[in-house]
Amino acid sequence: MPPSWARYANVLVRRWSTQNGAEAELAATMQAVIDRLNDAPPDIDYRRRRVALHGWLIPEHIWTAATEPLRNLPRPATDFGPCKRHAASLLLWTVITNGDYQAAHLYRHRRWTAPQDHQFLRLAQRLMCEFTNLTRHSRHVMNLLDALTPYRIRLERSIDTKTTTRQ
Repeated sequence: MPPSWARYANVLVRRWSTQNGAEAELAATMQAVIDRLNDAPPDIDYRRRRVALHGWLIPEHIWTAATEPLRNLPRPATDFGPCKRHAASLLLWTVITNGDYQAAHLYRHRRWTAPQDHQFLRLAQRLMCEFTNLTRHSRHVMNLLDALTPYRIRLERSIDTKTTTRQ
């Protein structure tokens, strides 16, 4: 995550706690969270996952095999090309790392390099919006995630057990 995000969040929290006279309560709560994390670290090292998936995309052969059944669904999506594979990689990165898609290398690279890839950015934002606001219109996103679940599970295990192959 870019350091500026954390600094800005810190400014907002400090401002709110000062305005509401909650500095001592905030400090005590933060110390309790820190102590709890130090006593029982989380089972999943999300930082390791983010590092392992830096520059990663769903391999083409995995993408083709996973999306083939989706092409036969009633009212299937019509485009399963490279742009959709990249956007689905971003979606899967978000699920695996429990991170904000805007912090992913794939998104930041496409967002901040010239020329911007507007087709990818629009598709990625639409998929992420559908993922975070699940409605009946999100069926395609859920079908994609379901189709990629076996691969996601293998990838998570390989990262978590330090045997990352990404395949």
